[in-house]
Amino acid sequence: MNLSKIKTLFSNHTFILWAYILVSVISTIHLYFIPEINFYVMYEYSFFHLIENKNLYPAYPKEYEDVFLYSPTFSVLMAFFAIFPTFFGIIFWNLFNTLILYYAIKYIAIDDNKKVLIWWFGLHEALTALQRTQPNVMITGLIIFTFVFFERKQIFWATCMIVFGFYIKIYGILGAALFLLYRDKLRFSLYFGFWLVFFGLLPLIFISPNQLVYLYVEWYKALVLEAKVDTALDVSLLSFIQQNIYQIEDKYLILSGIIIFCLPYLRYKMYSEFRFRFLYLANILLWVILFSPASESSTYVIAVYGVAIWYVSSNDSIDYYKIFLMIFVFILTSLSPSDLFPNFVRDQYIKPMVLKALPCILVWFYVMYDLYVGVQKKQNLLL
Repeated sequence: MNLSKIKTLFSNHTFILWAYILVSVISTIHLYFIPEINFYVMYEYSFFHLIENKNLYPAYPKEYEDVFLYSPTFSVLMAFFAIFPTFFGIIFWNLFNTLILYYAIKYIAIDDNKKVLIWWFGLHEALTALQRTQPNVMITGLIIFTFVFFERKQIFWATCMIVFGFYIKIYGILGAALFLLYRDKLRFSLYFGFWLVFFGLLPLIFISPNQLVYLYVEWYKALVLEAKVDTALDVSLLSFIQQNIYQIEDKYLILSGIIIFCLPYLRYKMYSEFRFRFLYLANILLWVILFSPASESSTYVIAVYGVAIWYVSSNDSIDYYKIFLMIFVFILTSLSPSDLFPNFVRDQYIKPMVLKALPCILVWFYVMYDLYVGVQKKQNLLL
């Protein structure tokens, strides 16, 4: 097979879809036999605890490790997977996550070659996330779908993606940062309220109103308690600065990050430019991980797809610095948790120095530069 045929094959959407499906299924089967499925078991049990009118949020050490920190609505979603034996449920769960991400990218209104680059560039990081069975792959897809529906002026479905993402994992609410770039803000507010109530009351299918109120109070307490816990898993920009530069409290760094994140909104004349809006999507996907004090390795699937979106938002002219950053992200962010890196390198340098975050930090600063001054009016863009 010559290079032209190989390129055609690897650019074929159906081939890429099957690649995503196979990566999801094979990695999940491998994971099951290690075994290392604690998170999925926790999600599965959350549904059974819900219908048994139990508190979802204390520890259940006889059933799973860790504690459940997701919303009661998340437990309702797990009904679709908990009806299957765990072996099949975990496969369907990871497939569900994977397909949401694949189709979100498919429906972005950009050139096919750029979609292909996003798909392939992020696949290894998606594999890493799927092996943890957490919903980070799904959250990436939901935030991208939010952008897709905003671009199509389908505000009803854009708000659905935002609120559904929020109830699955709080990160999903960051998709709402896109709404300022579009018109119909009144409709956005009304639809947002509708979906907030709809998904919020969904557990009433299985439990009483009093039990639902109780669970939301317990969820809030669990999140507050978790926020006070110092975790060694943190691989955010906050942790990178604290470990390598200067010890400063998270709240000051997060406040600075919010200000930097929001300043491009002042360029309201750029809202009509597709590249500006697309870069804001990349900004959201990177920011939510870099400025979260609870970021861990498996959440970086969100940031890495943000990196890919940033790269394809550029003009078609070759920029060697951007190419270098893409390679840097792939090697240090995506590959560093794998066996390609010796254990002593990970344990003595990458983890203590939070180096997994460094390439994404550099890309985020580039994204902000582009949002501040790089995007100009009437520029020839992606379409």
